[in-house]
This record gives sequence, structure tokens and C-alpha cells, in this order.
Amino acid sequence: LNDLACKNKYAGFMDDLINGFLSDTGNLITNIEHALKQHDYSTIQSCLHTIKGSAHSIGATSLGCFVSLIHDSTRKRVNHNLAELITELKYEFKQTQSALVEYLAELDSSVT
Repeated sequence: LNDLACKNKYAGFMDDLINGFLSDTGNLITNIEHALKQHDYSTIQSCLHTIKGSAHSIGATSLGCFVSLIHDSTRKRVNHNLAELITELKYEFKQTQSALVEYLAELDSSVT
């Protein structure tokens, strides 16, 4: 993220990027929860795939790796503990969210 922040001249770029990621990921997790209630595993896989890619792209490797594990288990039709994994996903996302918000605060304080 630091390399990306240094290369971009638009001051709000990192805010937009991170807040967009957090918003989109939160919405995708909500979609996953709804799809789980409907046993819509295709939607779950699609949402997980999207989160996995965007998490790795933004540098949220812990979240990306965890989502990869869930995604792989759904592709293999190992769904017996999917609800528990989604609960853990929400926790991992909150951890990532906290770290990214802290990163933005540090970035903002270094600019001012």
C-alpha cells in the first residue's frame, strides 16, 4: 500500500481505494450471509472469489488467504461448517478493517 500511496498524486486516492474495498467487502459478506440462508452456494462462491481477489490486490493477505480456504471448501462441496467459517470471515474482516482504518489515519497524519 505504501508504494501505491507514494506513486499516486491524487490525495484522496488511498482513502477512496480503502474505503471502497471496505464497503464492497462488507456488502459481499452480507450477500454471503443471505445466500447461506437460501443455500445458494453459487452466489457464495462468486462473492468469495471477488473478496479473495480484491483482498490480495489491496494487500490484505490474511483475509485473502482465509477467504481462499473457504472458497476452496465450497468448490469441493465441503459445506458442513460453512456457517462457522462465515462467522470467522466476519471476524477476519473486522480485523482487516481496523488495520486499514489505522493505516489511513497514519497516512493522513504523515501528510499533514
